[in-house]
Amino acid sequence: MTTIIYTALYVFLLVTFTTILYSEENVLTLNFAIKLLNRLIWIYILVVIAQQLFILIGIRHFTPLNLGGDSYLEVNRVPGLSLEPSHSGRIMCVAFYAWLKLNEFQKGVKIDIHYLWAYERRFVLAFLYAMLFMGSATAVLALILLSFYFINRRSLLILPIVLIVVLFINERVEFKALNRTIKMIAVVSEGDKKSIGKTDGSAAYRIYPIINTIESDISKKEFWIGNGIDSAKNKLGLIDLRKSKIGNINDYGFICYTLLLLLIYSCAIYRFFSLETLFFVILMSCTLANVYYSWGIMIIFTIIRYFQIKYECGNLRIEECDETE
Repeated sequence: MTTIIYTALYVFLLVTFTTILYSEENVLTLNFAIKLLNRLIWIYILVVIAQQLFILIGIRHFTPLNLGGDSYLEVNRVPGLSLEPSHSGRIMCVAFYAWLKLNEFQKGVKIDIHYLWAYERRFVLAFLYAMLFMGSATAVLALILLSFYFINRRSLLILPIVLIVVLFINERVEFKALNRTIKMIAVVSEGDKKSIGKTDGSAAYRIYPIINTIESDISKKEFWIGNGIDSAKNKLGLIDLRKSKIGNINDYGFICYTLLLLLIYSCAIYRFFSLETLFFVILMSCTLANVYYSWGIMIIFTIIRYFQIKYECGNLRIEECDETE
């Protein structure tokens, strides 16, 4: 029962936020939203760096800095402001993408790498450092997805060179997060679930549900109406990877999942064929469970959608920017 209540509260949060955003004029201005996202990313970056410094001097348990003495903690593997590195990687990636999109709406042109290097170099380098050295393969995968924003004819010529340089450096540095990402992509392409679990247990929790859903028998009524709450959990209360499916289909059925998708694409994601959808599919496994970062990302998508609609309709009011900030 608590599962349904939590889901209802998250849905209520998203609907309420969307309603206030559209009903109140200038409740969220473009400049303020850009600054807010910038500050949010900077806070994550600074916390990652501070956690690395604390671990470097031997302090692994410091609650005010979100260090709980977890066994996985290393100088190059820290959680940031989230429960684990992969959560921070997702949030930071989507927040940075939103920051790019809102800057695009503000300036009227797509933000390119040359602009970032000329005007936002320190911010971008700090962001890349945190994403690459928080120790999350998901964060590396998120960066790969984020790079699609910059792809054009010119960048397609540079991309192979960048890829070769990265792989060359990785051979000498042994970058764990990148190696995990490469291995996982290779294993997933083979479609062997057992190999996925052996290669990366953490990633298996995100990939198994997608494969299980694809392999579902749609002729059974349970696929459409579900098996009931927590039916994908074992006797110990843990998720059984053999049963789990995207969007809690195993619990509530595909019909409820369809309603959830309608909510997402009516409140948060503006276009189906977009980077937002790619983030939803790959970083969130097509799922909106009772997980804080998933709904936080939906809030960010809602902000992008709000300003994109105003931008395309010609109703976007851009305030004078403070050049000192």
